[in-house]
Amino acid sequence: QKAQADLNLAKENLVRQQRISNAEIAQAKTQLAAAVAQYNRDQALVNQRSVLKVAQENYRRQLQISTAQIAQATTEVAVAQEQYDKDSELVAAGAFPRRQMLESKAKLERAKAELERAKSRPEVVQAESEVKRAEVDLPLRELRDSQARVAELQAQLSRVETRRDVLEAEAQLKRAQSDLEVAQSRLKLSNTTYETRLQQLGTRANAKGLVTVTAPIYGTIADREVTLGQSLQDAGGKLMTIINDSQVFATANIYEKDLDKVKMGQRVRVKIASLPDRTFEGKITRIGSVVEGETRVVPVQAELSNAGGELKPGMFAELEVITDRTATTLLAIPTSAVVEANGKKLVYVQNGNSFQSVEVSLGQNSGDLVEVKTGLFEQDLIVTQRAPQLYAQSLRGGGKKAEASDHNDEPANPATNQTNSLPLPWHLVLPIGGAVAAGIFAAGIWAGRRRQPRLVSESNSQSSDPIFEPEIYLNHSHPPVPSRSSVLVRDHEDPHQPN
Repeated sequence: QKAQADLNLAKENLVRQQRISNAEIAQAKTQLAAAVAQYNRDQALVNQRSVLKVAQENYRRQLQISTAQIAQATTEVAVAQEQYDKDSELVAAGAFPRRQMLESKAKLERAKAELERAKSRPEVVQAESEVKRAEVDLPLRELRDSQARVAELQAQLSRVETRRDVLEAEAQLKRAQSDLEVAQSRLKLSNTTYETRLQQLGTRANAKGLVTVTAPIYGTIADREVTLGQSLQDAGGKLMTIINDSQVFATANIYEKDLDKVKMGQRVRVKIASLPDRTFEGKITRIGSVVEGETRVVPVQAELSNAGGELKPGMFAELEVITDRTATTLLAIPTSAVVEANGKKLVYVQNGNSFQSVEVSLGQNSGDLVEVKTGLFEQDLIVTQRAPQLYAQSLRGGGKKAEASDHNDEPANPATNQTNSLPLPWHLVLPIGGAVAAGIFAAGIWAGRRRQPRLVSESNSQSSDPIFEPEIYLNHSHPPVPSRSSVLVRDHEDPHQPN
């Protein structure tokens, strides 16, 4: 609208200036005609010599040519200057390319050069010299006055015909027309962009110009970066972040030595620190292809179902990867009962009133339990706590006698456990720590450790001996409590953490 109004004003100004200029041009032409007639009369008086006549005709012709060239060159310079100024403004506004401005500048320089050549035409100078030579001894005063008057009126006519006001009005009209074209082009481009954006969104604006933006996925708005009434100028501006948390991912690290027990699609169980009474099921969807140099771990990712939305990105998680089932029944003891000595694995077994070291062959680990392949038998009573102290004592001399006591006696002997081979299938459960993450979250990895599980034997219901959970003492100066307990191979529903 502003560009159209400017164009209308420019047209009115041009019409007004043209009217004024036409009146002045008519007056100048009348005066010039009178001056030319007087000049012709004066010239008839002095045309006595053919040389003078020829010289004067030649001078007049050259003068007319020069005047016309100067007027034309002056007009071209004014037009080129206006065009250059307009192009400079449009280039500064980003509407036209810079190349067009350079072309206008070159055209202006050429017009100025033509004007200088027209003002200094050698033919005019030569013709004037010839006239002066031919005017010797002739009464040329009146002729010269008439000639000067004609030249003055011709210049006045040229000035009127090239009035600056008219040129400025014409230039203003051209600028207004150009501005209108630019505005129309921008409006067309804006409408095209607007329609393209609507097509990309797959929607249309309502009567109020409002557009409904539909999210590309189902989920929950996790972050909103715009406020009510805010305007976004740049395409691709971020409105909000949506998380589809019906499926979340738990990421963790697994040691290199355990890689052969983990495969894609393997089932995992996940426990969350803030949801201690809940256990979530999932499966492994990604296993890293690179082992980290210092920690020797490989990242794994498990996909978990989160239909209830209880799992939140960034939660601390404890992952348990359930490996394959073994085909036979295994014998297992606490790892605290094993003593390493001179490259051998020793376990202290109660033999009467003393403890005897027995060399054993170990197998797989599961949490705080380790498989015993050879060296122990069912119903053996073994030392599960302070076994290294017994080994050190044996080096000083002899095994230590076991003092009979129940759980209410004063502490005297290292705690013992009774080994049982139970008809339960062995599940090797590999626990690892991790964190729950959604699609846009990159959660860190936190290693976790579970409390030692309570060990219960199926034979307890038939035994009259009291069953106690072995105690773990971090301070070895604390007196041990002897206890009789049974070691149970854990079912896959309650796996152990590694040390």
